[in-house]
Amino acid sequence: MTVSKTVVGGSNPSWPAKYQSGVKVAALVLETNVLGTCGFDSHLWYIFLGSSAVEHSAVNRAVPGSNPGRGATFFGKVKYLLYICIMTTGYISSTEFIKGAKESALAKSESGDCVVRAIASAAEMDYDSAHQFVKQKFKRQNRKGTFGFGVTMNLMSKNGEKINGKSVEIISEEYSTMLYYVVVKGVKTLRSTTTGSFIKKYPKGTYVVVVRGHAFTIKDGVVIGNIEDGKKMKKYINGVWKIG
Repeated sequence: MTVSKTVVGGSNPSWPAKYQSGVKVAALVLETNVLGTCGFDSHLWYIFLGSSAVEHSAVNRAVPGSNPGRGATFFGKVKYLLYICIMTTGYISSTEFIKGAKESALAKSESGDCVVRAIASAAEMDYDSAHQFVKQKFKRQNRKGTFGFGVTMNLMSKNGEKINGKSVEIISEEYSTMLYYVVVKGVKTLRSTTTGSFIKKYPKGTYVVVVRGHAFTIKDGVVIGNIEDGKKMKKYINGVWKIG
């Protein structure tokens, strides 16, 4: 879902008008579950707003002097939450996306499992199956990172091996930072590929992406990972493999 940046805009309206706009936006947020789409727990909405929305019933909203600060605070919170979602447009939480991830006792006990989640998201596997696959293929230990991931992925691609019936194709240059040339003011300049520039160049397809010390999935231009993956579009990419 795309949230318009103008939904909370206006030409300096009075605080009651701001509050009423905030209420409308709040209703939209709750109805469409935009926070859930952005990877937030729905309870965050109520915790974050606190008592602001509840206690406004005691305020005379038609009178500018009747506690305007609280109305402005409420509206500011609405704008802030929407800002977070706008900044993470094109992002899905891996926990929301991966089948069985929410319910898996194994997932709840894990840490450092970004490769498991990337494989599960890209190859359309449930969490426990992907966990077992990564353990066997990449020799990963529970609650540890996955060492030699890029080397093994390259070997799988060269040997024609598949993940859950899906092919593995090397996109990056042998697990090195992806570089490309751009012309700036007539000068040819070499640049490193970032998450954002990769999505622009490869808007379609499913990819396992590795940045420094971390892995996630990009599927048809949508980042599937944690919230930092969705926000930080300028991270340099070290390795990419197309799945399927």
